[in-house]
Amino acid sequence: MSEGRISRHLSVEQAKHLMVVVSKSDSDAISRGLDALRYGDEGALDGHPLAERGSQGVASLLRTVAGCVSGTPMAAHIVRLAMDAKALADTNPQASCLLASYALHPVEDLWRDANTINDLELDQVARSHGHPHRLRMLRSAKVPLWALEELRVMPPETLWAITPETLVDLAEVSELQGFGRDDLVAQAAGILCLLRILSVLAAAPSDVIELLQLLDLSNDEATVLPALYLQRERVPARACRPPGALVLAQPQVPRAPGRAVPRRPNVEGRCRLRQRGGRLIA
Repeated sequence: MSEGRISRHLSVEQAKHLMVVVSKSDSDAISRGLDALRYGDEGALDGHPLAERGSQGVASLLRTVAGCVSGTPMAAHIVRLAMDAKALADTNPQASCLLASYALHPVEDLWRDANTINDLELDQVARSHGHPHRLRMLRSAKVPLWALEELRVMPPETLWAITPETLVDLAEVSELQGFGRDDLVAQAAGILCLLRILSVLAAAPSDVIELLQLLDLSNDEATVLPALYLQRERVPARACRPPGALVLAQPQVPRAPGRAVPRRPNVEGRCRLRQRGGRLIA
């Protein structure tokens, strides 16, 4: 694969999905009509697969293609060209069709490298060692084609010694708009970490210690990180009752339900009160 292709930033699963949305016959037809559109030949739109779809059909196709690779530089590239193509659809349909062809050009690159993509897919299966959960984890990570292609030709022990910066330099992957070298290095670091974890999980128990030693987890990084000490937080004091205040307080006994009746049956100088129904009578 060429280092300048934006399709190298896609994963195997994303590439396969795009190749289903845009078939090889449609991709070849779009490519054949590209020169006529580029040089403004008369009748270039006659029989062109994008012109036959109409402006709405082309916009729908580009939205579908961008949705298949959402979150990637290719998706942003397609969205930019789709907006420009939509703006020229009424005034200059030939230029609009040309921009749509440029947006779908990475799919043509994928069909050209179909054999390589199939080999990389088999390489993913080999790295999972036939374990379905590890294969699912590898696929969900969406490892880009440029990283898989470079790591496929490396010996297994190189995986533990290579750095993210070296991987990016060896792959000769190009920086894109909104996706610079720092993003590539961060992506490479995550890829190497994932593949190392898969190697440890698939290794025999006798080889795990050797693999961890190759990883060279020394204490050098610990000297860079500052030590964290526990700090005592001062809690504001709150007012408390004096000792024994609850003991000396008078007990509050809840009254039984019903109407209150004097406890003393005879009150001096008064008649005796007794309860009849809900009333007090003498």
